[in-house]
Amino acid sequence: MAPKENKQPPSTVALIAIGCAIAAVSAVSSFVAIRFAMPRQIIVEKVEGEKEHVKEKKHEATVQYPIGEFIVNLSDPGGRRYLRTSITLEMEEKKKAGLETGVAYGWGSGAFGGGEGEKVASGGGEKKSGPPPYEPIYKDVIIGAISRRTASEISTVSGKERLKDELREMLNQRVPDEVVVAIYFTDFVIQ
Repeated sequence: MAPKENKQPPSTVALIAIGCAIAAVSAVSSFVAIRFAMPRQIIVEKVEGEKEHVKEKKHEATVQYPIGEFIVNLSDPGGRRYLRTSITLEMEEKKKAGLETGVAYGWGSGAFGGGEGEKVASGGGEKKSGPPPYEPIYKDVIIGAISRRTASEISTVSGKERLKDELREMLNQRVPDEVVVAIYFTDFVIQ
């Protein structure tokens, strides 16, 4: 004779324990999903929104003007520190009477990297070899802004970015007919 198996229904305590375990696993997985998945989704949406905003502000045609090398005394105590930098301006390209501004200014010396009106293809826009419009004003603003800075202010990445932003704003205020889109330091040495 086979022994009788004791088949009793599961007790209510066991059912409650299993239910609590399932609820705990569900709560933990929900917390993990909200904690890690949701912020990423919000960040992705925010970044995509910023990209759309940047696309709206992007200028259609730009021209890069290398405006030369600057050696400027900084305002450090003792006056023994200086900055040697080369700057290129990226500007909106304007068409006037069928001619592009910045072309054929009569600068044949090669001081700006080539002959008269020579165009050189570039990744961020065309690169013009002639001087930018209002070049003396631009140089005056750049020298003035740099000479008010100390070496410690412009030695960090954020300091350089602040200087670029300030220069761009100042240049656009001084010559409202021309729009400086970006400023590039192609050489930057503090001594």
